[in-house]
Amino acid sequence: MIKKINMIKQNKFFQAQENFFLNYRKKFIEDFVDIFKKTDYNTTDIENFYSSIFDFKSDFYNLHFDILKNFTNDNSKIYRILAYLFFNLIKEFANLNIENKANSTFTLMELCFALQDNLLKDTKHESDLLFDVIQETKKDKDIIYLLDAIRNKEEIKLISYKHHDIHVQKIKLLQVGKNSFLVAIDKNQALNNFDSFMVVNEKTKEFFSLSVKFFSYNKTRAILENITKLKKQPLLNRKYSRVPIAQNSLVQIIGNDEIIIGSLIDISQGGIGILSSQKSNLKKGDDIGVILSYEDMKNSIKLDFKTKGILTSKIGKENAFRYGVELMLCEKEKDLIKELVENKGRGKEGKI
Repeated sequence: MIKKINMIKQNKFFQAQENFFLNYRKKFIEDFVDIFKKTDYNTTDIENFYSSIFDFKSDFYNLHFDILKNFTNDNSKIYRILAYLFFNLIKEFANLNIENKANSTFTLMELCFALQDNLLKDTKHESDLLFDVIQETKKDKDIIYLLDAIRNKEEIKLISYKHHDIHVQKIKLLQVGKNSFLVAIDKNQALNNFDSFMVVNEKTKEFFSLSVKFFSYNKTRAILENITKLKKQPLLNRKYSRVPIAQNSLVQIIGNDEIIIGSLIDISQGGIGILSSQKSNLKKGDDIGVILSYEDMKNSIKLDFKTKGILTSKIGKENAFRYGVELMLCEKEKDLIKELVENKGRGKEGKI
């Protein structure tokens, strides 16, 4: 069912009529709300469902169909709901002033009937399997780069942030689409409160920016999409061991009449990595000032210093930027960081 729907969406009709489907989204949501007016549905969930079946750039997962299954398990009722929604969509399309309208309308009818038929097929056996939802299409190179994690059943690190608030957690990849991943997340973490996200390949230290779709009716699943590999991190062959930092730690970078405020994401005796929503005109090699405050209460280690540094890297786009900084530290400060790194390396602080 899932693979079949994704293959149907590869029909060139969806791309050719992209503007129609984009413009009709609002009407579809209104019709959906009208049907379920006694149920408090999140309109974002409805929009995600609509995109999953009519947007050729979005992948369909069984998670999308759960919005209907949560209302009723009666397939006859779901059939009538889909028929109503699809009929209104076809009627709106038939009123367009376009060339070959009759043939195009007939094509849309065939596609809607095929989607409706496959949406009603049983998906229980597909719910938790690790599989490619659309194997028959060529994957984007950035998604291919993450396929090893799903093959080896490895978790990946998701960094979520908003302004100066940062959260790091391990997530499990469940299924892969043409342009996205279905992942398992910690239901106790309110990640939908964040507005920017990155994943990290910890073996190569490469970063990927992405967007995340959340679902109000399932707090343990999310979809990662628009995955874009950021510029390769230049800090390789490090002299000192570097460890990630999970809790909030404020850092300020000062240089060329700029003050960049961000969160500490990793640290070593030689330098730090900072995540910030602020774009800077600073360039690699610029001399900067750094103000850092961090406390590991469990191991009684406190870092609180002002020092000089050099900007060694700057990667990112829009409101997600990672800065690498080489620090000019005294031996006492280096010893404190060394102790912190060794404690984390032995797992004294717990999972990061």
